[in-house]
Amino acid sequence: MGQLRQLASQTVVYGASSVLGRVLNYLLVPLYTAVFSPEDYGVVTELYAFVAFLNIVYTYGFETAYFRFATKSNDARHYFNVAQTSLITTSVLFSAALILFSEGIASLLEYPGQGKYVVW
Repeated sequence: MGQLRQLASQTVVYGASSVLGRVLNYLLVPLYTAVFSPEDYGVVTELYAFVAFLNIVYTYGFETAYFRFATKSNDARHYFNVAQTSLITTSVLFSAALILFSEGIASLLEYPGQGKYVVW
């Protein structure tokens, strides 16, 4: 019973952010439709689809790999440090590239002059 309780508590901790993000997105729809024109809201919706893909690119599956190696080793702190350093470094570099080339990316997506959406 103790392991089941531990699994349930970990599921709540790791799943809460996912649920909270979806609820927040749902609650913001009325604001989006009031603030954005239909054309702009279409851009935002398309970029949200890219965000789902970029979440995979940013984390590159490290959470699964970390749990796998951390449970098989006595040096879980080392694996955590390596994973965090790698994720932070690549995320900062990738984000800087997205910000730097936001206008070009927006043009490639056929939204010239809307680089702010890529940055957001």
